[in-house]
Amino acid sequence: MVRVADIIGALLRGLTTARIQSDIFSSQASQQYLEDPNLRSYPVPRAEIRQADINMRMAVQETVQRNVDELTLVEQLLLEELAEYLQTILAISVPAVSDPTLVQSLSLHLGAQQDAFVEQVTDALSSYVTNNLDAVKLELLDNPKSFGSKTWRDETADAVEAAVVALAADVDLGGVQFGKDVQDASSAFANKLQVEAQLEIDLALAAFFDLDLAVKKDQIITLPEHVMSEIKLQVTMDNYEWSSVKNAQGEVTNRLTQK
Repeated sequence: MVRVADIIGALLRGLTTARIQSDIFSSQASQQYLEDPNLRSYPVPRAEIRQADINMRMAVQETVQRNVDELTLVEQLLLEELAEYLQTILAISVPAVSDPTLVQSLSLHLGAQQDAFVEQVTDALSSYVTNNLDAVKLELLDNPKSFGSKTWRDETADAVEAAVVALAADVDLGGVQFGKDVQDASSAFANKLQVEAQLEIDLALAAFFDLDLAVKKDQIITLPEHVMSEIKLQVTMDNYEWSSVKNAQGEVTNRLTQK
C-alpha cells in the first residue's frame, strides 16, 4: 500500500537529505578556500533551498478505515496518569487526629505507610475506571468539568478515606479544606486528561485512515483521466541553529532556534 504520508514523507526526507549533502560539500569546500591564498578572499558557495513546489499525479485505488478502540485509549491514559495524580493528592495538607495543630502533607503524615496508601488508592481508582469505562469515557470527553468536580472527586475522596482507615493512619480528613483541595486536584486532572484523551483519539483516527494510491507509471498509464488526481505540495525550508540560553533557574541549556 502506498499512502499519502509515505509519499510526502519521502519527498520531505529527500529535500532534507539534499540540503545536508549540500552543506557537507560546502563545509569541505570552505576548508579548501581557507587553505588556498587565491580563494581565501572569495565567498564559499552554498546552495540553499528556500521553497519547493511539487506536483504529482496519482489515483486513489482504495480507502482503508480501521476501527479505533477509544475505550482502551481512554483507560490506558487514565491509568498511566494515576501515579502523577496521586502525588498531587499526597501533597494536600491535613491535620493529625491526635494533634489538630499538626497540619502537614498527607505524605508526611503517612511516612512509611505511603507506599501501602498509594497502592490501595491506585487499586481502588483503577478498579472504578475499568468497571465503569463507558461512563467514564463519555463524561470525561463530553463534560470534564462535571467529571472532575463530582465523579472523580467523589471516587478519589472515598478511596483516600478507605485507605486511611485501613492503615489506621493518624490523619483527619473531615475538614472542609480537604474536600476543596481534592476537588481542585481532580478538576485539574480531568481538564488535562480530556485534552490528552481527545488528542490521542484524533491522532489514532487519523492514523487508521489510509488512501492506497497508484503513483507509479505502470500503475497510472492505463487509468482513464477522470480517475486521476493531483497533489500539489509547497514546501518551505526553515533553518535552525544551536543556541545557549538560561532558564528560569539560571541553568544554561542548549536548544535549536529558528535562524
